[in-house]
Amino acid sequence: MKPKGKGLTTEEASRMLGISRFTVAGYFDQGILTGWKNPVTSRMMIDRESVEALAKELGIELSE
Repeated sequence: MKPKGKGLTTEEASRMLGISRFTVAGYFDQGILTGWKNPVTSRMMIDRESVEALAKELGIELSE
């Protein structure tokens, strides 16, 4: 598991990409977005780099 605070929540990633949290979760499950899940809570944390790479690939301007 990665250190706390080093990733984005699904909510943060969804706001940056302009898509729903459920779409972010689906992309995570499909391996399109990378990150990790807390083994106790199953909370997803998304790597910022994967959000930036997806945005670039899709031509999406990120909103911080």
